[in-house]
Amino acid sequence: MKTIGGFTLNVRLAAIDAPERAYRYKPAQPFSDEAREFLEGEIKNKTVRMSQSDLDRYNRPVVFLYKDGIEMNKRMLINGLAHAYSGRTKFDPRPYRLLESMARRKSLGLWSQERVISPSTYRKKTRK
Repeated sequence: MKTIGGFTLNVRLAAIDAPERAYRYKPAQPFSDEAREFLEGEIKNKTVRMSQSDLDRYNRPVVFLYKDGIEMNKRMLINGLAHAYSGRTKFDPRPYRLLESMARRKSLGLWSQERVISPSTYRKKTRK
């Protein structure tokens, strides 16, 4: 979600899948707060640029988010605060998978846990 001059725009960050936040009666995944706080700290009250890649099934723009020319989607992966998106994409997912792999090897962020459950698996499990 991004507020622009009082206008709120709900977006999905392309190429990544961050840990799920608490929703209704579902508990949050580990590192969901850290992921949100990291991104908010990077972009709050800053000028950012978005490049739309697609629309998701909820009609939200799927975007690459940039601050000072740096892609925030990649920064989330580099810091171990998201998984590389594993679904179909209109862009090459390999650079994002590589960044995830590097964060895993370094045990950064969510990769410091003994057992990591992807957000997509978590969503499937909590639907039931």
